[in-house]
Amino acid sequence: MPGVFFHTNLPVQVNKQKDHPTYLRQLALEIINDIPVVVVKDDGSRNDSDCTGSGIYITTHNQELKIQRRNPDFCCVFRSEQIAIDEGLDSLLSLSCSNEIWILTDSRSSIQHLANWHRVRDNTGMNILNKLKSLSVSYRIHLQWIPSHVNIQGNELADALAKPSAADASVPSAPLTYM
Repeated sequence: MPGVFFHTNLPVQVNKQKDHPTYLRQLALEIINDIPVVVVKDDGSRNDSDCTGSGIYITTHNQELKIQRRNPDFCCVFRSEQIAIDEGLDSLLSLSCSNEIWILTDSRSSIQHLANWHRVRDNTGMNILNKLKSLSVSYRIHLQWIPSHVNIQGNELADALAKPSAADASVPSAPLTYM
């Protein structure tokens, strides 16, 4: 997909389970600090009651946007991460951006799934790919994996947005779709 770049690794090979969180954080910050203006950080969450939510934190040169979304009950965390990416892209369609957009996610599997775009068949994945295609006409788009729970400010904020949205009983859960 021209204009869309999928980055599932940090600059050096790491092992999330074995490498020290401070080291992982430093490697991620090396990438983040070189990113130009528009950054989308997303996260998905599921609680003990199988309620799920997504959190999205977007920063541009002159805006900061925080989005919380209640997802369908019994939705897996992978799907919640995908929903967060989809919601972030929805917001970008109406924002004025620089020439590059970086989507930072702690869901390596989401990036791997989307990188195999010719095999994506699920609705959420197809929605994301259609939005990426539309946005890539005007912007270079990077989807970058970053490690979770290593105190990266925007990622921790997206996580903090996702958790309460999963528990928000005032918002009815949408039906879970499989196609």
